[in-house]
Amino acid sequence: MALSLLSCLSLCALVPGCRTVNHRIEGGNCELNEADDRWDGILPPVSDQSFGYYRRVIPTSALETDAAHANKTCHVDHVLLDNTCLEIVATGNHNHSSALETCHRRYGRLAILDTPELLTVLGLLGPYGSAGKYYIDIVRKNDGILVWGATQVPVDLTTPAWLSGQPDDYQYGAGPEDCGSIEANGAQFFFMDTPCNLADRGYICQYGQYATRGL
Repeated sequence: MALSLLSCLSLCALVPGCRTVNHRIEGGNCELNEADDRWDGILPPVSDQSFGYYRRVIPTSALETDAAHANKTCHVDHVLLDNTCLEIVATGNHNHSSALETCHRRYGRLAILDTPELLTVLGLLGPYGSAGKYYIDIVRKNDGILVWGATQVPVDLTTPAWLSGQPDDYQYGAGPEDCGSIEANGAQFFFMDTPCNLADRGYICQYGQYATRGL
């Protein structure tokens, strides 16, 4: 279909399942993609290389859909760690499901903090408020194992990111602790398992490095 780049990206935002677009300026050809082979690590990428390849980002202005801004690494309000972008949202009354959906709607995912560099985000949360609580992408499978939801890789339970004694699957009023969050303990922040239905916390989203045009 013949569309401008901005119209092509806007259409992608309206179509369920669209994650990226290919756009050819000459002729205005627009292709909507369900897969994002560069984010998912598929090699070699299967996108038609004669097209400009554009990742869905969090558009806050028309400038962010302009190919001239392709060299940015993260959105101005995000934190760049280990070649990925983290959005820290300290306020809000979210349960795990709504946090997950919000990240997906913004073309990202709940954060998977599975490297030492990504875990340094725990030391950056103080300025956001010591009372902050943040859902991340930890979920408990039916067999009781805690995994990173998007990848199904088991969470390292030996990392010092966990508060002492956690995870404990403590069954209190809100139900089993089948999700994971980051919470403050004094001036420091740690992983804890928590019920999925507690609607009293923010979240951390994770995105591919900010770029409107890919390779």
